[in-house]
Amino acid sequence: MYTIKTYTNTGTYKTTINPNIVKNKIRFSATINGGLWQLILTLDLLITDTSNTQGDIVKVWRNTKLIYSGIIDEIELSATSTQEISLLCTWYHSLFTRFLYNEGGNYILSKTADPWVITWAIVDLLNTKYNLFSKDITNTGTDVVYDFEYSTILETIKDLVLFWDDYYWYVDQNGKFTFKQKETVSKNRITFKKEVISLDVEYDATTVINKLHLHTKTWAYKVFEDATSISTYWLKEKYIDNQSIDSATAEDLYWNEYIAQNKDPKRTVRLTVSSEYSYNSPLTFDDLWDSTFDDLWDVTFDELVELKQISDLRPGEIIQIRNIEKDFWNLIINKMTYSEENIILELDNTENLFQLIENNG
Repeated sequence: MYTIKTYTNTGTYKTTINPNIVKNKIRFSATINGGLWQLILTLDLLITDTSNTQGDIVKVWRNTKLIYSGIIDEIELSATSTQEISLLCTWYHSLFTRFLYNEGGNYILSKTADPWVITWAIVDLLNTKYNLFSKDITNTGTDVVYDFEYSTILETIKDLVLFWDDYYWYVDQNGKFTFKQKETVSKNRITFKKEVISLDVEYDATTVINKLHLHTKTWAYKVFEDATSISTYWLKEKYIDNQSIDSATAEDLYWNEYIAQNKDPKRTVRLTVSSEYSYNSPLTFDDLWDSTFDDLWDVTFDELVELKQISDLRPGEIIQIRNIEKDFWNLIINKMTYSEENIILELDNTENLFQLIENNG
């Protein structure tokens, strides 16, 4: 069922790991505004085995579908009554923490551009070192002034995506770097009480921030707050020093988005679905009724009737849960946790969820 191969850091094939020597189950997570996280492979090998080294690339296929790619960062050896080797793999976007943005060796610079121009340049720079990434990047329509001062790639991307509440970034197992608007049309539909193993909801107010003390290059210091959130959830403050923000426009975008994302409790829906689940998503009359012409403009017929595996889903996509009071209920996928038995989807936009569950008993 699983095929696991290793490659050098330049992409040259090295070995195929025998699935019979893998002692643990395949498990990893993927998140919006990020990518694939750690995968651990514990192998029934002698500790003298040197088939794999730090820096190698690991790729995992389920049947014929690539589901994971990562880099071996750590190797653990264990010898008791038996011997084993564990490979600790990190995601491609961990490379973003290891590399400082520069242009011609200049690490201190200022750029005025649409964030898509900056992210495009970032990926091009990464590919001069690693040659791993393709691009799916769209423009925002607004220029910002952004200062680099020995800034890591990850720090920069996190800042840029914070300027817009409807944009996200993601790096998938194929190395595709996405920076674009969140989807508005769902190509994925599952049915509550049919394919869903369980549904759980969590409201978490511990992450609320409703008063932001912001120090930028534009203004030495300024305070922003949300009075409604403060009166409802008590005062919760945070100080941020971000000297890369170098314009009033960028500053306004930043603090507005930060407050919008953090002034309310985080609401998470967790759907647990069998990892064997296959489905198709034919366009229905309800979809046409609830969608605008613009919504459907980029949706092809093949996309809407294609047979999919649940592992085809990606953070940032929209999923519809049918048979839960109404047929058209859109939620964005924030995180996926993959295991051999099931896939857990963590979803956002969960308004009126308890009412929906009560009404459907």
